[in-house]
Amino acid sequence: MTFTAVGDGLTDDTDALNSFIAASDYGTIPPGCYRTTAPLVFRNGQRIEFSGDASIIKPDGNVTDKVLDLTGVCHTSIAHLRVQPPANADLKCISLDACQNVTIERVRFQGGGGYPIFINGSLDCQIDDIHIAGGYLKSGIQVNDSKNVTVSRPKVYAGNAGWYGIQSIRGANIKFKGGYVERTPNVYFGIHTWGTNFGVVEDCHVENTRREAIAAGGCSIGVKIINNHCIWSENLGVGDFGISVAGDSSNATVADFLIEGNTTINSAHDGIAVAGWAQRGLVRGNTIRDSCMANADSFHAGIKLYGWNRNGGDLAMTTDVQVSDNEISRIGSPGLFYSVYEHPETGVVARNAVSRNKTFNLAASHVFLSSPTSVNLT
Repeated sequence: MTFTAVGDGLTDDTDALNSFIAASDYGTIPPGCYRTTAPLVFRNGQRIEFSGDASIIKPDGNVTDKVLDLTGVCHTSIAHLRVQPPANADLKCISLDACQNVTIERVRFQGGGGYPIFINGSLDCQIDDIHIAGGYLKSGIQVNDSKNVTVSRPKVYAGNAGWYGIQSIRGANIKFKGGYVERTPNVYFGIHTWGTNFGVVEDCHVENTRREAIAAGGCSIGVKIINNHCIWSENLGVGDFGISVAGDSSNATVADFLIEGNTTINSAHDGIAVAGWAQRGLVRGNTIRDSCMANADSFHAGIKLYGWNRNGGDLAMTTDVQVSDNEISRIGSPGLFYSVYEHPETGVVARNAVSRNKTFNLAASHVFLSSPTSVNLT
């Protein structure tokens, strides 16, 4: 089919692009700046390639819901384009809804807001090499109620603000690998999984978030947070926790989790926090340095196990957590701080075990366990 879009950034190219896409199983969009006023719609079995930074999709203010629309689509891939969305907190730039075996790769987003990548109710999808810069984000990459989704090499950086760099809600087997969420002091959470079973956050670098760098919560089983780096600029004074896991209630626990091989540096509060309704976890082989440096609260620690209940109601329980083989250094200044601290808060801590941890240059280099059923074998 003849390609009739103009690509001058002024002409409305929506109909021309949609006609070309509808007629193409395999198609290449040539260089140009394409103004759109409605979603670009994709179908099953397509491979649509753009021309990298030379192919710009530039939706105007008439586009308020989706820029690229993949609804009920299977076995389709989209690659190598740049999107310059308008400022809109509800916009879904690339939307996958009820899709299967869809691949999105090598996409760059500049400005705008909302959800640059939004995935809902989808299966077996791959998202690779996504860069997101300079917008107000509800979530840079959002994955809801989906299964077997892998997000590789995402990068959220440079002037973003909002709530989440990357987030999954519910679903199972959601993997975030090799990502960067950096230079984002106005993003609250770097990478967040909520209610996601067998979620994985691996080999990611998260820097200068306002709250947790990496957090897992809600009702979830088998979460793995492994080999990540969580860093704040020295004395920045923000960033609650390097890594946290916390359930919501007795019916919404985080269980059978693994936090291993991570590094946290300069978190304002705890390096790693295991909070209420977190059970049967392993915190192993992590390096925690310069935590709690901005706080005089003596209840913070390199690693803290506590029974805090964020929602009130049921008595929160943090139980059967093993803390071993971690290296913890320079925690707290001034005041009494701990390498590992167990505190019931408003709930219960019990049957936790601490062993073989190494500590260096602590204000107070000891472990505090409040439960008689917990053991310190260090």
